[in-house]
Amino acid sequence: MLFRSPGSRPYFYVVGTQLVVIALSIILIVLESIKSIDTQYGEILRALEAVLLVGFLAEYALSITFAPDKRAYVFSFWGIVDFLAVVPSLLTGVSVNLAELRVVRLLRVLRAIRVMKLAKLARRRPDETGRPLPRTMSDDWILYCITAFCVVVISGTVVYYIEGENTPDAFPDIPTSMWWAWLIITSAGQDAIMPVTTSGRVIAVLTLFAGQIGRAHV
Repeated sequence: MLFRSPGSRPYFYVVGTQLVVIALSIILIVLESIKSIDTQYGEILRALEAVLLVGFLAEYALSITFAPDKRAYVFSFWGIVDFLAVVPSLLTGVSVNLAELRVVRLLRVLRAIRVMKLAKLARRRPDETGRPLPRTMSDDWILYCITAFCVVVISGTVVYYIEGENTPDAFPDIPTSMWWAWLIITSAGQDAIMPVTTSGRVIAVLTLFAGQIGRAHV
């Protein structure tokens, strides 16, 4: 299929559309965490989320349809990432007594996993023989930037939902939490406010490790 062949025009349009949908989805997740914006535009944001969900569902369905081994794809790492990109929004929409706030928060956090689809798009493409093309320095930097962005988005989102109630002044929204995560990754946040919960501290340690590993591979 042309839309699965790197270098073809259909492939270019498909990847471009995926990037736009992923970017809009992350922007919506971030905006929903800002209380003033959510209060005024919450309904619009959720309507846009529903539209984007259709796009993620369509992509997931097409990926299964054209996968050489459907079972292998569904249970592969990237297959699970694609699955998690759609399920949280579906469950939140169905909300069968999801009044348990912790469950709702978990579902919202899982939505941030969509950002990992950027790393999926950045995978090395095979040559004519099916082997991955050799990496260049620019490939390494692009991969590092995408990885760092994924870690910042996911860590910032998780910390916001974990620490938001305990330290609302330190983590009032996802943008602030993402800035905190960036300081931790770059080791520039020695004086940054630290989470007070055990879960939050675990995320801080994992974020720091992710930053160290990323720098070691560039």
